[in-house]
Amino acid sequence: MTVLMAIGGNMQLTGRIMQEFYQRSGGAQARVIIFPTASSRISGGEEYHNALQELGICVPPEILPVRERSQAYAAALQEQVKNASGIFFTGGDQVRLTMVLAGTPLLAAVWTAFERGVVVAGTSAGAAMMGQMMITGGRSGGGARGGSARLAEGFGFIRQVLIDQHFHQRNRLGRLMYAIALQPHLLGVGVDEDTAAVFENDEFQVIGTHAVSVLDGQDILESNIDQAATGKWLSISALRFHQLAPGCHFNLNTRTAVINRSPLEAD
Repeated sequence: MTVLMAIGGNMQLTGRIMQEFYQRSGGAQARVIIFPTASSRISGGEEYHNALQELGICVPPEILPVRERSQAYAAALQEQVKNASGIFFTGGDQVRLTMVLAGTPLLAAVWTAFERGVVVAGTSAGAAMMGQMMITGGRSGGGARGGSARLAEGFGFIRQVLIDQHFHQRNRLGRLMYAIALQPHLLGVGVDEDTAAVFENDEFQVIGTHAVSVLDGQDILESNIDQAATGKWLSISALRFHQLAPGCHFNLNTRTAVINRSPLEAD
């Protein structure tokens, strides 16, 4: 069983999402590895290290100092990953993540850990890189225009999915629409801040305080994406949209949602 936690950024450090990661990693006995690679801050990762200690972890989490590609070949770091029960990727720049880690023995060690059941979580850039493709930049807006997003290959922990982050807070619907019109076989998953999509057993569950949006392009009838000049409005017919609050589930095989009908707290 594989578990991915795609977090939309700006989460409460000891709130519901981090508690979920803490418990799935083994609780007090967890051995957590933190990758600050996406962050440009020297202190990147320390806030998550401190939050896990506040939650009660006994073994202090290890922040791997991987900032350059050459460091991703160190055997000692690969051994640390092999012994982990939870792996956490911080936010920052997803391009930096792929630039440093793609195709390295250290990423292979993360893959091996993931495939044996170690929970892998990432926030912001650490979530964006999880899909088969990732958005590396683009323009904000509620509607899609030509050139709204730039795409690159992600790490592919979850196939046939493209994840965007800070979704409603940074008004990113338009760029995800553009990305899915460009790659209609993919499922677009937009994760709000302080919210996570927890992928497990061919579905994901929404946890946190806001929502996860899903754009399904497999039934698109027609679009003019091949003709829409940069900045010009895009036309798309039959793009399917779901908005899912905490407690809802989404099946990746059937592409259908199970709506949580329990009373929701007021925002």
